[in-house]
Amino acid sequence: MAFRTILAVTGPHEGDGDLKPAADLCNEIGAHLAVLVVAVAAPPPVGEYAAVVSEAWLDERRAVEDLLKKRTADL
Repeated sequence: MAFRTILAVTGPHEGDGDLKPAADLCNEIGAHLAVLVVAVAAPPPVGEYAAVVSEAWLDERRAVEDLLKKRTADL
């Protein structure tokens, strides 16, 4: 069975050390490399307390999104 695509999953705080072996393997076998950058986001606040913390949650969410965008652009 020949592999045509290899999926490498990485995070915004990971270095390129995990992608180098995947890229080398793709070069060896003539496969495509797909990279998925993921992060775990905090769940949205619920209930009466949500109105108080929702702005802080949105700020945290935007910060995580910015990290993901930066990491994706770096790749």
